[in-house]
Amino acid sequence: MTIAALVASGPLRMGAKGPAVVALQKALAARSYPLLGTGYFGTKTKESVATYQQVRGLKPTGVVDLTTAVSLDQPAPAAPAPKVDVPPWVTTAIQSIGVAEGPGNKDNPVVLAMAKVCGGQIAKTYTHDSIAWCKMFTEYCLVKNGLRGVDSLWALDNTKLGTKLKGPAVGAIASKKRTGGGHTFIVIGKDKAGNIVGVGGNQGDRVSRATFPPSVIVSYNWPSGYPLPGNTGLSALPVVDSAPLSKHEA
Repeated sequence: MTIAALVASGPLRMGAKGPAVVALQKALAARSYPLLGTGYFGTKTKESVATYQQVRGLKPTGVVDLTTAVSLDQPAPAAPAPKVDVPPWVTTAIQSIGVAEGPGNKDNPVVLAMAKVCGGQIAKTYTHDSIAWCKMFTEYCLVKNGLRGVDSLWALDNTKLGTKLKGPAVGAIASKKRTGGGHTFIVIGKDKAGNIVGVGGNQGDRVSRATFPPSVIVSYNWPSGYPLPGNTGLSALPVVDSAPLSKHEA
C-alpha cells in the first residue's frame, strides 16, 4: 500500500504510530535519512520530514500531507557513491577480519605476532591474547603500512593520535568510551541507518565489523605522515555491509 493511501484519512504528524509511520520512515531511510522503522513519529522523524520537504520545494511543516506522501511514493533516486580514497591500513584491517583469540587459555600466535609488529612498549607488554587488544590492532594496521600511532594499549590514547578530524572518514581511527575504559576501531563506512561501520580488534574476541551510533564516538583521528582526507562527515562515507554491534562491545 502506498503512503498516500495510508494518509488518506488524515496527515501524519508528531505522536502518530503504526504501519503508516513505518512506511514513511522506510521511505525516508531509503533516501539516506537516519531513521529506523520504529513505527513512532517522534522528533527525528519530524525533522527528517521537514528537511525532505524543504529539499523538494515543499513547505517544511514536518507534517506528512497528501502532497508529501505522493512525493515519497516515487522511487528513491540512486545516490551516487562518494569517491573515497581507501588508505592502506583499512585494507590491512579488512584482510585481518576473522583473526580471533585462541580457545580457552591458549594464545593465538597470529594475535601475538601483530603485537610484535607494533614494536615498542606494545610488543613488550602484550604477552597474552586475553589482554584487551583493540588499541594494539589499530597500531598494528598503521605500523604494517609504515605509520606510527601511539605506543600504548590504552584505547582512549588514540584520541591523541595525529590530527583530530571534525567528523568521520574512511580510515579514521575512532574512539569511544564504555564502562571500564574505552574502545577504538578503524572506520570503513556507514550503514543505511547512518551508523558508523568499523573494523576493530577484540570485537567479540576477534577482528570483526561492528556498527556504532555516531553519538557514542568521542574522537576521530588521522595518523601523521599520510595526506588528510578531502572530506569528513557522515555524507562523505560510503554505505557498506555492516554487522550488529557485538555483545562484547555493547
